[in-house]
Amino acid sequence: MAGRNDRAIANALTAVAQALQGNQNQQGGNDERRLERFMKQEPPKFDGGHNPDDAYKWLQEIERI
Repeated sequence: MAGRNDRAIANALTAVAQALQGNQNQQGGNDERRLERFMKQEPPKFDGGHNPDDAYKWLQEIERI
């Protein structure tokens, strides 16, 4: 009986893993399209640096997109 339960649990876990993998693949395509649309807006590039004001201004520009 324990062997059947172990197999049932293993089968259930396999099914869950496959379902999650399918969801990730579908979402991945949406993420790629979002990134493409975002990049078409030619977002400003952050040049780095240590000035928090520059980082804040850059972030505000990104959020407008």
